[in-house]
Amino acid sequence: MKSLATFLIAGMVLCGTTLAQESMQGAELASKLKSSVVFKSKDSLKDSSIKLPAEDMKWWSDAKFGMFIHWGLYAIPARGEWVMHNEKIPASEYAKLSDEFAPKHFDGAAWAQAAKDAGMKYMVLTTRHHDGFALWDSSASYGGFCSMKRAAKRDLVKDYVDGCRNAGCNPLFPAIRSGHRLFQRPSPGKQFPSNYFN
Repeated sequence: MKSLATFLIAGMVLCGTTLAQESMQGAELASKLKSSVVFKSKDSLKDSSIKLPAEDMKWWSDAKFGMFIHWGLYAIPARGEWVMHNEKIPASEYAKLSDEFAPKHFDGAAWAQAAKDAGMKYMVLTTRHHDGFALWDSSASYGGFCSMKRAAKRDLVKDYVDGCRNAGCNPLFPAIRSGHRLFQRPSPGKQFPSNYFN
């Protein structure tokens, strides 16, 4: 039954992805395909560089229950993380959302404690989504398109990591496309500053 559910969910994801891709062209389609991964089964990945090492896979299997948080500029229009593409919002207009994105009520410690109280062992936060806006002080953010240099004026990833660590919940990050694994436990000096790993 579990295999059937996995198959049905994967089929729905595949159908949705295919329908969305039919309306895309050129660079937009290439970008979405580059950032979209569809699993058929745990053994069907051909690119071994994005598979988790056995040690991390064991940890992941043992952890079982966690929280995945999609959060960023796209929370303002509240129509999904692909709102800029789907509604054909010009990048210059979409970028103005970064001047409004100053989450006054964000509390990484409260989010992490809620996850821990629910029995979760880990949390995953989208630290930079397809729109390119980073929730930390990223030197790779074009034109300072990140939370530290725009309205928020704070490192939201650090608040999240500190909250997770204090609650005893493991913080994970979706791999940034220059990285190779789908999800990773953070390691200093790769994508994030070393102060996240003290």
